[in-house]
Amino acid sequence: MIPKRMGKFKKILQAQIIFLLIAGCNSVVTEENSAVETKAKKLIPPSDGKIYHAAFPGIGAPEDDVTIKKISDFENLAGKKITWVYFSNNWFNGKIEFPKENVELINDYGSVPFIRLMPRTSYSQQTTDPNFTMQRIIDGEYDDELIQWAKDARDTNIPLLAEFGTECNGNWFPWNALYNGANEKKNYGDPNLYDGM
Repeated sequence: MIPKRMGKFKKILQAQIIFLLIAGCNSVVTEENSAVETKAKKLIPPSDGKIYHAAFPGIGAPEDDVTIKKISDFENLAGKKITWVYFSNNWFNGKIEFPKENVELINDYGSVPFIRLMPRTSYSQQTTDPNFTMQRIIDGEYDDELIQWAKDARDTNIPLLAEFGTECNGNWFPWNALYNGANEKKNYGDPNLYDGM
């Protein structure tokens, strides 16, 4: 059983992401150019038998240093255009802010921004975060900032993809199962399974 507050958070986050991906879009990825054309109001899946070429193109630490040179260097090396460009949106300094400049740069280049929302205050790994715990997020402490993030994304009118808490399968980021219920069975879900699993 999922606590009411967690269920509400999950629904709000899902609705925000769906809204970002659908309502805010003004481009379409086509088979012909496998990049973005500013014509339609949605991103379309690739045609049968095709996949989109996408990458985290040498962005490096702090994983949000997006430049045209890094993108074009990667494309030249790969010999293909990148359909979407993956980068991190770190919540350093205790702030949750929409990465407008990176989103606009990637869009202006002709690719789709793919944002990794990273609820962490530093690069410390294999430990909990002192600020952005999953419980505090579930409890709604950051709802206003997350709603503003979604509104700022919408207001760009740029199609984008967003991912919350990447790589939760490992133990390096603070939002992984080890630090979020791995030794508990009573808070939610199947009482025979650990909550974080």
